[in-house]
Amino acid sequence: MDDGSNQPSSSGTNATAEAGLHHILFRDAPIGLIAIDTGTGLIRDANPYLCDLLGHPKDSLSGYPCGVLGEATIPVPAGLRHWRRRDGDRVDVRVRTSSDTGIQTLIVDAVDADDLARAEENRAALAAAGLGEWRLDVARGIVTLSRRAAAILGHAAGPSATWAALRGLLEADEARRVRPLVRASLGDGQPFSLECRIRRASDGAMVSVGIRGQMIEGDAAGPAGIVGVVEDITGQVAVRNALRDGEQRLRIATSLAALGIFEWHMLDDQAIWENERMFAIFGRGAGDGAVGKREFLENVLHPDDRSRVRGAILAALREDAPLQVSGRIRRKSDGAWRIIDLAGRFERDASYRLPRRLIGVVADVTEQRVAEERRILLIRELHHRVKNTLATVQAIVGSTARTASSIESFYEAFVGRIKSLAHTHAVLTEDTWQTASL
Repeated sequence: MDDGSNQPSSSGTNATAEAGLHHILFRDAPIGLIAIDTGTGLIRDANPYLCDLLGHPKDSLSGYPCGVLGEATIPVPAGLRHWRRRDGDRVDVRVRTSSDTGIQTLIVDAVDADDLARAEENRAALAAAGLGEWRLDVARGIVTLSRRAAAILGHAAGPSATWAALRGLLEADEARRVRPLVRASLGDGQPFSLECRIRRASDGAMVSVGIRGQMIEGDAAGPAGIVGVVEDITGQVAVRNALRDGEQRLRIATSLAALGIFEWHMLDDQAIWENERMFAIFGRGAGDGAVGKREFLENVLHPDDRSRVRGAILAALREDAPLQVSGRIRRKSDGAWRIIDLAGRFERDASYRLPRRLIGVVADVTEQRVAEERRILLIRELHHRVKNTLATVQAIVGSTARTASSIESFYEAFVGRIKSLAHTHAVLTEDTWQTASL
């Protein structure tokens, strides 16, 4: 009923208030907002923030088809979208949708490169790489696990585990080792990376995991949490341990066999001596460093052996065969000449490429060679003395035969003279064939 007053009606007041609220919520929003007619695909309205993001003048997008955005799908799907600016450049945006009947409202904000790298599309790649994502809420002590991380740790996916429960998967020694690393990360904000063994919650199996994390900054009260990835590295650890054990066994074997181990890198003529025995053979200290090929051939190896050793190296390179060669070297510590046996194999990155390095062993065989030469000398001396002895026996036979009058007298004289000869050898041997008393 109209009372004739000049006061605005309540319906008019409400309309004015709604218009002001629309202006605040839509026009002045610090984020992109756009309304799309899903029947026609036309833009009904776009707020100034979105127009500026896409390089259009304010209020200029109304009435245009969605193709002006580079968007061909109506209704527009939520998620990361690649839209087009007015100047033709591409812009990555994150779209959240809210749809009424016939009108779809989109909330749009720009996405930077780091956000793109964390897109949903990349989760499959993380899972294929064996990486599971996790996130710790420090205030609540709750850890949220991706499906892959949950499978590795034996928990349900999502916010299903407490930080205390995950710590309980660690054995006591592992927990004492891991705790300072995580606390240090929370203290200084630096990322951490560690390996540990856990007992999987689902079946109790022991597995090795690699864990990486980074603190999320919070307010003055402290960090908001930690985000990171976890990887099942049980197989890698087993291979690494087997390799380490094999190397240890090799080192023990070479140590017992008194073998020096070396690498010679061909491109820069640098040598790496792997054990102390190598330095002992060459009479060098750790401060002297290893010997490269050039120094070995020109300064360490005996001049008479250099041509032969060079030839053996070239032949092994040319024929892709093992290198086996002997030579004499001058020991640095005392200048003595020592005899070495060297064996090795050239390693190639591929069959058609030049060798990259020579890996081998060295043995000091000086004593063995001297003993072999002494043995050969003794055999020659023994041969010479046996011949002399046989000649002496032959002479005794002739002399005895000339003076014997019968077989019996020949036998007695011959045996007596052989016994004298044996006694003479015994006397000489006792004094090492130097002197004997008549």
